Amino acid sequence: MSGARHSGSVRLRSRIGWGLIVLLVIVGSRPGRPSSSLQQTGPSEATARIPKTLPFSPGEKLVYQVRYSKFIISATVGKLTFTFDLSQEKPLTRHYHIRAEARSEGVLLALLGITVEDLFESFVDIETFGVVRTRKNLAEGKTRLFQLAVFDRENQRVTFVVRDLTRPDEPPKVGEKPTRDWVQDIVSATYYVRSQPLVPNTSFVFPLSDEGETFDLEVKVFPPEEVETPLGRIKALRLEPQVFGEGRLIKREGEMVVWVTEDERHVPVAARLRTGFGTVTAQLIEGYKPPLQEPSKEPDT
Repeated sequence: MSGARHSGSVRLRSRIGWGLIVLLVIVGSRPGRPSSSLQQTGPSEATARIPKTLPFSPGEKLVYQVRYSKFIISATVGKLTFTFDLSQEKPLTRHYHIRAEARSEGVLLALLGITVEDLFESFVDIETFGVVRTRKNLAEGKTRLFQLAVFDRENQRVTFVVRDLTRPDEPPKVGEKPTRDWVQDIVSATYYVRSQPLVPNTSFVFPLSDEGETFDLEVKVFPPEEVETPLGRIKALRLEPQVFGEGRLIKREGEMVVWVTEDERHVPVAARLRTGFGTVTAQLIEGYKPPLQEPSKEPDT
């Protein structure tokens, strides 16, 4: 019985840890058949459209509160922090440095003994906004992993390295696989999507690489909706990354929705991830100031 309880605890820890990371990171899927109501308009790696002036600037920091719910259980489980800046690391000083940090918090996870401290880092070419290096430090419970992906864009290859930090005497696992000459990873993709026009009732596709595998990500764009956030009610475009399903990044059934502001910054203000293990939601709590709402006028009497 104790073994079964331990196994269940490990599965729950893994699922919540994944939820913390995946929720606001737009991750990839193999392209599906577009809905008849949607027009395929997205760029490929050869024609990726990057505006001359990005809608976000070095120094931007966005902080999200993450909650988990299933049946009668509903609780805060962590914070997710994104930062966008210029790299100070050599030889990558002519690159953007994007970080996504997930940390567990709250009474529920404390009672379950679950801890998550994950850091995803992307190094992106300033000129093309293509990823050249992805780095992950994952600390979930007793798991300690270091992962590195280095992209050879000229030869369209990616070298993927994994090291188990709990076994320092073991050599790292190293592999190499084909990829594209221009890709995103699961962190930089969020910023690439923000740079796009995001026209309602269209969709677009771009290549994404994660753990050595390269997928095509389809993102569907829908008309804006009013979303309740800790910062107030915000009118935001609804995005649906096609993440779940057979042949996609996550084979199980589920749904992922991200809401981004209508203005040129396209700031993600809320997101929802639904699967069989429950619902994980995130809401922006720092990094964006909604525009002031004009007071409604009283009718003349």
